[in-house]
Amino acid sequence: LDVDDDRVGTGLQAELEAKLRTPLPAGWWLEFEQRLGLGWVDGPTGQRAFTDRSAQSLAVLHLNARDSLRVIHQQTRFTRRADAGAGLAAENGIDRQLALMFQHRIGLSRIFSLGLNRASARPGRTGHRELFAKLTLGY
Repeated sequence: LDVDDDRVGTGLQAELEAKLRTPLPAGWWLEFEQRLGLGWVDGPTGQRAFTDRSAQSLAVLHLNARDSLRVIHQQTRFTRRADAGAGLAAENGIDRQLALMFQHRIGLSRIFSLGLNRASARPGRTGHRELFAKLTLGY
């Protein structure tokens, strides 16, 4: 499905996910998760109209039952072939996000988080950084 061009075409959508959790010395645990995604749609001429790729890596160091340190890296890349008939220009964009976060659990439904996010996007080379604190209360 090509939403921007308002048409349906042949293509592919696939995801691969792998997870690993292993004990470390001192009672710590390491959790690693990797996700890869790929999708594309062919145009009416049989050439690829667009391709969308994504990758996400998550590493969590569990210090104890309440405290953990997380690192998340995400990247997406979108490319589109120009289509004059549909009025669509060629695109080639890359978005990246990196986050580092400490979490402390207080009981079953309360979590305090402190972290840093960094994001960037091309074209245009825009980016931002943020430091955040978050309190999650479940009910």
